[in-house]
Amino acid sequence: MSNIIPGSTEDQEYARRLLSELRDLADWVKTVVFPVYTWRSECYVEVKERNYSCVATPYSPSVELDLKPQDITTLETPSRARELRGGDVVLVKYPEGAAELRWLHYTISSRDAKLAIYTTSGDFIKSDTVLSTPGFSFNPSSPPRTPAICISSEVYKVIREEPATIRVKSSVSLGESKTILAGVNGASERIVHIVSHRDSIIGDRGKAATSMLLKLVTSLDKSKLPYNIVIVSTTAREIGDYQFTEYHYTWGLRHLLGLLEARSDLNNTHAAIAIGPIYGVKRVMVAVHPALRRAVSIISPAEGVEVNLSYNHAQIESYDYVARGVPAITITSLPYAWWCHNSTLNCPLGDLDAVILDVAKRLLTSMLQSDHANLVRELDEHIVKSLGEAGVEARNIALRARSLSVILSPREYIREVSKLGYGVFYAMCNYPFKVVLNADMFAELSESATRTLLELLGECRGELVVGTSDWYVLTQSTSKGAGRLFSRAFIEKIVKSKDTLIDSCITRHLCLSVLKGTGHGVEEYRNKQVREL
Repeated sequence: MSNIIPGSTEDQEYARRLLSELRDLADWVKTVVFPVYTWRSECYVEVKERNYSCVATPYSPSVELDLKPQDITTLETPSRARELRGGDVVLVKYPEGAAELRWLHYTISSRDAKLAIYTTSGDFIKSDTVLSTPGFSFNPSSPPRTPAICISSEVYKVIREEPATIRVKSSVSLGESKTILAGVNGASERIVHIVSHRDSIIGDRGKAATSMLLKLVTSLDKSKLPYNIVIVSTTAREIGDYQFTEYHYTWGLRHLLGLLEARSDLNNTHAAIAIGPIYGVKRVMVAVHPALRRAVSIISPAEGVEVNLSYNHAQIESYDYVARGVPAITITSLPYAWWCHNSTLNCPLGDLDAVILDVAKRLLTSMLQSDHANLVRELDEHIVKSLGEAGVEARNIALRARSLSVILSPREYIREVSKLGYGVFYAMCNYPFKVVLNADMFAELSESATRTLLELLGECRGELVVGTSDWYVLTQSTSKGAGRLFSRAFIEKIVKSKDTLIDSCITRHLCLSVLKGTGHGVEEYRNKQVREL
C-alpha cells in the first residue's frame, strides 16, 4: 500500500516534483508552510504464523491483542452498537458513508470497546478518518480512543474460524507541510483559483486530484486569459488537521484561505474551481454556488458520463471558499465513488480523465466571461426559489438579505450574502443511521429541508446529534420523537452568540419552529492525548 500523508517523506517528495513541474508552466510559484499532525502506522493480523494485511484508521492507537473466535462480538446491524458492553472486540461491516462511519465508531468507543474491526465485502481494505467525536462541526476533537482497523472479507473468514493476533503500531507527531501556489498572469487584477489536493491515505500520486490539475494548466491558452489564474495544490485534506477539528476536511486549504482573508488577498478573487476527489466511475457531481448556475448550464459531458448538479458544498473544497464569500464550484466523483476513496481498490480514471478536463475548461471559460452584475441576478433568483412555500418569517429574512444590494456593490453583495447564507447544519442519530448534512444556500428555510429534518428527528430512537458549523448538541431521543428535545438553552447558546442578522434569524426560526433543546457537547472528548502531543 502507498500513502501520501501530510508531513511525511512521501508528501515532501511529491511537493518537490510538483514545484519543479509548475515552474515550467507558470509565471510564478510560491509555497506556504503550515503545521500538521502527521501519522504513521503498521497493521498485521497473524494466524498460524502467517501475516495477513490490514490497515489502521488514521490516528488509531497502537494495540496488540490475542483473539479467539468466541472473543469477537459481531454486530449484524450498526444500530446494535448501543447494546455493547465494556471490553468488547467488535466486528462490523464497513459503513456506506463517512458520516455513518464517524457515528458508528463514536458509539463503539463510548461503550469502551477494546478494538473495532471493520470488514469490507471484497478483497480490499479501506481507511477513512474517525475521531473521538461524532459530528461535523468545527469544534476541537482528538484521536479516537478505541483502536480501529479494516480487514478484507478473506481475513474476516479466517479470524472467524482461527485464533489470531492483531498488532497495530501507530504514531502521531507534529510536523509541517506545504501548500503550493502557482500563478498564470492574465489581463486583469481579478483572480480565479483552481484547486486540488495531492494527499491520499491509501494511494499514490494517481489517486490525488493534483494529477488532473497539471493537465488543466497545460491546456490553458495564456494569451486569452481575461483574469489571473492561481493554481493551488493543497494537502491535509482528511488528516493532518492541527486542531483535530471534527470537521477535519480540507485543513490545508482552510489554513491558506484564513491567511489570505486576514491580508485581504481574497478581495480580488472572482471565483474558484476545485477538482477532486476523482475516481473512475461514470458519474460526477458538480457542486455549484447559486451565483454560478449559468456557468454550469453549459456543461455537455462526453457520452456515457452522468453529471449531477448540487448546491451542497459540505466536506468538499468549495465550502472553504463559499463560507468566505467567494463563489466556487467543486467537480468530484464522490459520493458515487465512495468505495474507491481511501481504499486499495484499483479505480483508474480512464475515460473520466478527459471528461473532467473538458468540464473544468468549460466551467473556467464561462466563469471568466461572467461579471458580478449577472452573478447578483442568479443569486437573487435562487434565494427566492429556495424558500419554496416557507412561512412569512422566512420570506422576510430573504427580503432583508436582498435589501443589502441597495447599499453594497455587486461584488460586496455576493460576498456578504454568501457568508450569511452558507453553513453546515446537520442532524444524525445512531438508529436508523440516517444523516442530513446540508450546506445549501438558505436550504434550512425551505419547506423540503424542514420536512426532511422533522422526519429524521421523528424516527430517531437513540442518541441524537444536531449541530451547525460552530458546534453541536448531543442528547438522548425518546420514543415520542425528538421534536421536543431542544430547550431555550439551545437558543441562548447559539443565537445570542451570533451577530449577523441572517444567521441569527435562521437559527432562531429553526429552533423555535422545529426544535427545542438541551445539552451542549463541545470538548467533552478532547482528551489528554492531544495535550501530550
